[in-house]
Amino acid sequence: MLKTIVINSQTNELQEKTLKPGTEIQGQYLIGRHPSCDLILDSAVVSRVHARILCQGGKYYFADLGSTDGSRINNEEIDVNQNWLLRKEDIIRIGDFVLLVKELQQYDSNQQQHLVVDGNSTGMKRWTKGEITVRCVQIIDQTHDVKTFRFVADPPMLFSYKPGQFVTLDLEIDGKPVKRSYSISSAPSRPYTLEITVKRVPAPADAPDVPAGLVSN
Repeated sequence: MLKTIVINSQTNELQEKTLKPGTEIQGQYLIGRHPSCDLILDSAVVSRVHARILCQGGKYYFADLGSTDGSRINNEEIDVNQNWLLRKEDIIRIGDFVLLVKELQQYDSNQQQHLVVDGNSTGMKRWTKGEITVRCVQIIDQTHDVKTFRFVADPPMLFSYKPGQFVTLDLEIDGKPVKRSYSISSAPSRPYTLEITVKRVPAPADAPDVPAGLVSN
C-alpha cells in the first residue's frame, strides 16, 4: 500500500490518495491532467500523462513519462523514464503540486500476481499503425551532429512497435511539406514515448549551397 498527501501549492487544497495492490490496473498508477489518469492534477503546467507510479518486485517506483515541465523528487530533477525507488517521506513535485509519500507498505508474493506490468491494460489507446500527432518533449544532444528526439502522442496513447521499425514524419519546414522516414531508436518496452536519433550530414564539398541532410540512426 502506498499512501500520499497531495497539496496544491496555489490553492493550498489537500487530499489524500491511497494506492493498494490489485486496485490499480496491472500495478500502474498514472498521474497527469488527462481524465483517464488515476490521479488527475488539473494544471496547465502538468502534462496530459505526466508520470506514473509502478508497483514491481514488492516496491514502488516513480517515473516521469516525458513531461513538458519535468518532475522533481526531494528537489532533485529526475530523468525521463528513470524509475525512482520511492521511500517514506519522499517529496514529489509536479508543477504546482506536491506529493508527500506518507506511508509505504510492501506487498507479498501472493499480491504481486495482481501487479504484473502490461502497458495495454492502462485503458489508453495503443498505436500500431496509421497517422497520429506527436509532440516533441525532449531533445537530447548525443554529439555535435547527432540528436535524439523524444515524442509523446497527442492525445496520449501507447506506442506499440518492433525493434528497428521505421516511422515517417510528416513535417512542414519553411512552409513546405517534408516527409522523412527514420528508424525508431527507443525500446519497445517503454510504450509511453517514442524516440528517433538523427545525424546531420553536411552538404557535399562540391555543392556547399545544398542544405544539410538528415539521416536516421
